[in-house]
Amino acid sequence: MTENPDPPVLESSASEREARAEYKNHAGLESVRDFAEFYNSRSLTVLPVLRGTKRCFVEKWPERSRKELFNMIREGDDLGIRLDHLSVLDVERPEFWWAFFNVEPEVLAQHTWVAKTARGYHVYFYAKTRPIKVDGIAELRSGRSQYVVAPPSLHPSGRRYEWLSDIETTGIMAIDDFSLARLQQKLEVLRDYGRLLERLAMIWDEGHRHNLSLWLTGALRKAGVKLEQAEELVRMLCGVARDPEVSDRVRALKDTYSKPLEEIAGWSRLRTELESIVGAEQARAILDLIPRARDEIDKPEAPAEVAKPNEGHAKVFVPGVVLPDLIAEEILTPEGPRFAVFNPATGSVELRESIEHGGKLYLPIKSSEIGRSVTLPSGIEEYGSDAELFEEVYNFLKRYHYSPNDWEKRLDALYVLMTWIHDVLPVVPYRKLTGPKGSGKSTWLTVMGAIAYRPLLVSGASSEASLLRLVDRWRGTLLIDEADLRDGSLYSTLVKAFNVGFNRKTGSITKCDKDDPDRVENFDVFGPKLATTREPFRDDALESRFITTRPFKQTFARFLGPTFEREAERLRNKLLLWRLRNRPRLEKKAAELEDESLHERVFGQRGVDPRVAQILLPLWIITDDPKLKAIIIELGELLTKAAESDEEAFAREVLSVVNEVEPEGVESLMGENYLVFKLPSLTEKLLNGDANLEEKQKLSRRISRVLRGYGCFIKRVMGTRYVHIPQALIERGRGS
Repeated sequence: MTENPDPPVLESSASEREARAEYKNHAGLESVRDFAEFYNSRSLTVLPVLRGTKRCFVEKWPERSRKELFNMIREGDDLGIRLDHLSVLDVERPEFWWAFFNVEPEVLAQHTWVAKTARGYHVYFYAKTRPIKVDGIAELRSGRSQYVVAPPSLHPSGRRYEWLSDIETTGIMAIDDFSLARLQQKLEVLRDYGRLLERLAMIWDEGHRHNLSLWLTGALRKAGVKLEQAEELVRMLCGVARDPEVSDRVRALKDTYSKPLEEIAGWSRLRTELESIVGAEQARAILDLIPRARDEIDKPEAPAEVAKPNEGHAKVFVPGVVLPDLIAEEILTPEGPRFAVFNPATGSVELRESIEHGGKLYLPIKSSEIGRSVTLPSGIEEYGSDAELFEEVYNFLKRYHYSPNDWEKRLDALYVLMTWIHDVLPVVPYRKLTGPKGSGKSTWLTVMGAIAYRPLLVSGASSEASLLRLVDRWRGTLLIDEADLRDGSLYSTLVKAFNVGFNRKTGSITKCDKDDPDRVENFDVFGPKLATTREPFRDDALESRFITTRPFKQTFARFLGPTFEREAERLRNKLLLWRLRNRPRLEKKAAELEDESLHERVFGQRGVDPRVAQILLPLWIITDDPKLKAIIIELGELLTKAAESDEEAFAREVLSVVNEVEPEGVESLMGENYLVFKLPSLTEKLLNGDANLEEKQKLSRRISRVLRGYGCFIKRVMGTRYVHIPQALIERGRGS
C-alpha cells in the first residue's frame, strides 16, 4: 500500500473487469463445498452464511472452533471467512478505491486476495487491528468477532461475490506497521471529511482544481486541521478526482501550513470560488462540511459593525447571557444579529449590539448556521397572560398538525413553554413521536421546532464533531427526525446526548483530541430534545426519558408555507418576551423540584408513576395558572396508564401464567421464599400452540431477561433452566 503521486488512469471498463473476474483460474473449485475446503486448506476459518443474506446463522460463531464451523457448512449455504488473523478492507464504492490505492484492483489482485462485491471490493491482508467503519464509503474489518462474505456467495442484490485474484497461486500478503497506520489514518480522515471529499471531487476538474486546492488548504489551516490530516485529505481527494498533479497540491499545502495564520487566505476565497462553480446555496453546504474551529465559526469574515470594544476586553460570542442585572437573548433583525436585553428591575427591553461586563465584551454569534441549523426570534411581542400565551401555542400546534387527542396538543404546548426556560431546571424531559413512515412525524417535528427555544436541526451537522459543537454553541432544543434509523459515530453521539443530556449537572460529553491526547474538550448537551422514531428505542432506560405518543395519519396534505412561517415568527417573539419576564421568577421556583414531597403534593394518591412525575413536575412549576396545573395533573394519570412499557406488560403476562403452572418446589434464600419453575414449562404455556425451535428460544431469552429485572434468577441444572421467582412477587401479581 504505497503512495504514488501520479495515480494511473483506469483503462478498462467495469464490464470488462467483471468478465475477466468470472471464476477465472479456479479449476476444480465449482461447488460451495469445494471453495470451503480450499479456504480451510489455507488455514482460514470458514463459516456458513444464510443464502443471499450475509448473515451467519450459527449461534455464538465467534466462539466456535474452525473445525466445528466447517462441519456445519452445507451445499445450499453461502460462505463467510472469520477474520481470526486477518483484516479486510471493504471498499463499498468503487470510486473510493483510488483514495486507498494507486493501481487498479486487477493489479493489486496479483499480490493479495481481492474479491469483487456487488458494488465495490474486499482486499485481504494479514494484520490485527481495530475495526473502523466509514458509513457508505469503506470499512476496515479485523479480528475473531468479525467476518466477511466470500466467493462464490450470493449478495442480497442478486450479484455474486467473485475473486479477481487467482487464489490458488496468489497468497494473502502481510502488511507492515507503517502501511497499516497509513490505512487507519485514511479511514479516520474519511470518517471526518468523507462527505467533503465526495462533494469536492465532483467539481475538482482541470479548470477549477488549482484555485480550489489553494483556498481549501487555507481553510483547513484556519480551521485548525492538523497538517497530517490535511495532507491525507488532499492526497485522497486527488486520487478520487483523478488529479495527476497530487505532488503540486501537497507542496502547496505544506507551503500554506508554514506561513503565519494572518497571512493565509481561507474561507472568503474558498466561498467565492465555490459560488462561481456551484452557486451560493451549494457553496454554503460544502463549506459547512468543514468542521471549523470554534473561534473560526463565531468570528465574522469582515470586521464587526457592532460596538467598538475597549482594547482590554476579551470578545465572547454567545447566543445569550444571564448576568446579575440583565438577561440577553440573541435575535435576528434586518440589520443582523443583535441582543434583546431585559432589565428585571425595570421590566424594560432594549436592543444592543454588544454587552460589556467583567472585562468581557459579549457579542451575538454571526454564523451561517442561523436560518438553517438554528432559528431565532426577530424581536419581541406582547403576549398577555400565561394562559393566553398557552392557548395561542396550543391553537398553533392544533392547526398545523392533527391529533384527535386534545390532551396531546396541550402536552405539546406545555413542552414548548418549558423549552424556553429549561436552563433553570435541574432536569428536563424529552418528547417523542413513534410511528410508521408517512404518519406525519416529520410535520409534527417541524411544527414543534418552529416555536421551540433555539431549535437545532441535526441534519445541519455532518459529523460527530460538528454535532457536538452545534449543540454546545447554541444550547437550544435538539430536533432529531427518524432518530432510530441513524448509524455510525453520529448516531452513537446522539445516543450519548440522550443518555446524559436530561440532567443539568451531568449533561456534558467529554472528548479527547485524537491528535493531541492532552487536549480535552467538554461539550454541554443538556437541554430539551424532540425526536421521531419508527420503533421504540431498544434501551428501555433511554425510552423512559421520553414522553412518547403515537401519531395519527394526517387528514389532508399540509404545506407549511409563508403563513405558517409568519405565525411561527410571531409566536417565537412572544415566547422570548415570556422567557425574559419569567426566567428570574422560575429560577427561584425550580428549587421546589428538590422537595421530596412535591410528587405527593401535586399528584396526591393518584398513583402517578415516578418516571412520569419526573417528566411533568418541571412543567408544573413553570406556571401559576390553575387551569394549566389541572391539565398537568390529568396528564400524569393519562401518561401513567399509557407509559407502561412492553416489557412491563410482558412481565405481568408471565406472572399471570405462573399461577397456572405447578412449581417444581420452594427454596428459601436470605429469609425469602422462591418458587421454582422450569423455564421450558413457562415458555410452552405462553406460546399456547405450535412454534419452531427458534421462536421458543427467543421467547425463553425474553422471559429470562424480564424476570431478572424483577429480582428473579435463573439456574441451569442438568441442561434444564429453572426460574426462581420470589413468592411475594407472585402474590402481588395475584392481587393486581
